[in-house]
Amino acid sequence: MQKPTGKSPTIPHVLSVHPLPRDHLHHPHWYPNPILSVSSSDHPLDVCCRSDDLNKLRLMCNQDHSETFFSLHQRDLDNMTIQDLRDLLSPSTPVKQQAILMYLHQFSSHFNTAFLDTSFYSKLQQQGWGIVQCWFSSPTSRTRYNSRHPRLKGKPTISIPCHINGCHWVAVTRREINGRIYFLHADDTNS
Repeated sequence: MQKPTGKSPTIPHVLSVHPLPRDHLHHPHWYPNPILSVSSSDHPLDVCCRSDDLNKLRLMCNQDHSETFFSLHQRDLDNMTIQDLRDLLSPSTPVKQQAILMYLHQFSSHFNTAFLDTSFYSKLQQQGWGIVQCWFSSPTSRTRYNSRHPRLKGKPTISIPCHINGCHWVAVTRREINGRIYFLHADDTNS
């Protein structure tokens, strides 16, 4: 992972955040239930999130729950509503697939990494390598690299979201360091 530059992350050209007018306030005092304590760390993702960003999140959560605030231009069905954001910020609420994909788009753009679609692991598990090998670019391919079809050689970091047993997500990362391949993982139950 690259060290943060001190600049706030930029939103890549494929993403858009829709600013909502203040007159659409629906629940002026929405908070997640229960409210958990928050503390800062020196983690690169935490460093990039400023107090001003947290205030913007609070304001957004107080908009009408059905408003779309985040979408991918190339895929109209991939969008997030204010309710999706509220769910994401609420403890013990399932994380939706489109939230993971949108986060991975943002993360891969900011940190110059690659990622696989949320359906990769289940397709690999159910149908085998033959069905998913086309998701990777050939190392000899002359086509321009993109984060949706990473190369297995030459791209040091690939994020692989895995939906396990149809009930929770595990974050797997494939890292290439000094010619060696490592797989790192963390799941949403903090184990």
